Amino acid sequence: MLAPAAHHSSLTASVELLVRLSRAGVPGLMAEECVAGSCARQSFEESRQPVPDGVSFTAIYSRRDGIVDWRACVDPLAVPVEVTTSHVGMAVDPRVMDHVVGALRRHAEHSALEVDRGESA
Repeated sequence: MLAPAAHHSSLTASVELLVRLSRAGVPGLMAEECVAGSCARQSFEESRQPVPDGVSFTAIYSRRDGIVDWRACVDPLAVPVEVTTSHVGMAVDPRVMDHVVGALRRHAEHSALEVDRGESA
């Protein structure tokens, strides 16, 4: 969020490999434009725009992340939530999911947003 390059060197190496494979013609991989071109700059600039009124912002981070420097994830405009899982573990840790659902529900109490409770198709 705050420092796009605040990550482990292994991520840099992995992204560079994907870009090289993309340049070599392997379809569906990360283009260089997405990493260092105008696409990347636009994405970063958009992420730094003020959050619109009525939209809440929760930053879930872990000091044990291992990939992204956790300090780059604690945005002063966000509600910070620290978890104790790894970077990849965040996608499957039920405690992290509870925080995400809780943040959505808190926001839904103050807006027209509805949280899908598994009832939709």
